[in-house]
Amino acid sequence: MFTPEQMMTTQKRNVEVFLGMSQKAFESVEKVVALNLQTAKSSLDEAREAVLGTQDPKALFSAQGELLQPAVEKATAYSRELYEIASHAGAELSRAAEENMVQARQQMLSLIEGAMKNAPAGSENVVNLFKTGLLAANQAFDGVQRMAKQANETVEANVNTFAAKSMKAAPAKAKRS
Repeated sequence: MFTPEQMMTTQKRNVEVFLGMSQKAFESVEKVVALNLQTAKSSLDEAREAVLGTQDPKALFSAQGELLQPAVEKATAYSRELYEIASHAGAELSRAAEENMVQARQQMLSLIEGAMKNAPAGSENVVNLFKTGLLAANQAFDGVQRMAKQANETVEANVNTFAAKSMKAAPAKAKRS
């Protein structure tokens, strides 16, 4: 059914897809590392300024309450950036996987068409049954993909809502301290 050239082409495409997805994953890891380094450096600089900027130990303790709101805002911003990196990486990997699936489907359908042309007389029903099963599986996969996208959108909306609520709640907590 498959010629050696078709096998080589398929394997080459699979390796290219794998390397492309690996590159995208590595870029996302780089972004997370950069974000973590930036956050750690910023936190250390602010702590150093707070400690060295106060002459009185009592002032240092009272400054902690004042630093709570910016800390909450920064934690929320960090979480949002981290989520955006993960969301962007997931979307890119999902898109690449989807494109790969489309190509694999087309290749499978062309393989089935070729098999139908070369199939012995009387085997059309078996080939049509296989083709129908493959199309049903593709439709089920598309349905699962749509549900996953909807779930991702729901999670993103919940994260944004939580971030907004935590930003509003933080000033009230800071004032009570």
